[in-house]
Amino acid sequence: MTDHPQSEDSKGFTFPCEMPIRIIGENTEAFEEEVIEILSHYLPEVAPIDFRTRMSRANNYCSIAYTFYAESREQVEGIYRELSLSKHVKWVL
Repeated sequence: MTDHPQSEDSKGFTFPCEMPIRIIGENTEAFEEEVIEILSHYLPEVAPIDFRTRMSRANNYCSIAYTFYAESREQVEGIYRELSLSKHVKWVL
């Protein structure tokens, strides 16, 4: 991990920090591939082995939980924006 000066943004987050994210989509291979591709734009160290996945009761949906090291609010907003625009992603929490 690199030493970064901490900065607090207007919403009370202090960056850099650990940031959890949960992404929910249909239980398809394309969903997980899209999530990996999007996260890789912002987080070069992303690896599916670090995902915590859960299937819905009927196995129709998949939930991916991932915690990453956020460098800035802009990075977090970019991740949420791009995931939200994906046709494979239903919800981003």
